[in-house]
Amino acid sequence: MTAVVGVRVPDELKRELEELKIDYSEDVRRLLEEKVRRRKAEEAIERLKRFRATLPKLEGDHATAIIREARDSR
Repeated sequence: MTAVVGVRVPDELKRELEELKIDYSEDVRRLLEEKVRRRKAEEAIERLKRFRATLPKLEGDHATAIIREARDSR
């Protein structure tokens, strides 16, 4: 299913788009899709930052020990 989104532009811009045979509807569709992708990515990053802030900090060489243990177990 699709929906119609209307955008007001100056008459001169509309004339120029038509003269240059620019498929503005496809350009606007792509622009909106890209904007949605970026916003979703930004929101995901923010959620990850908030989640990361809730995790306990590892002290000293604890992280190194965990990595070493994982490598040695292979």
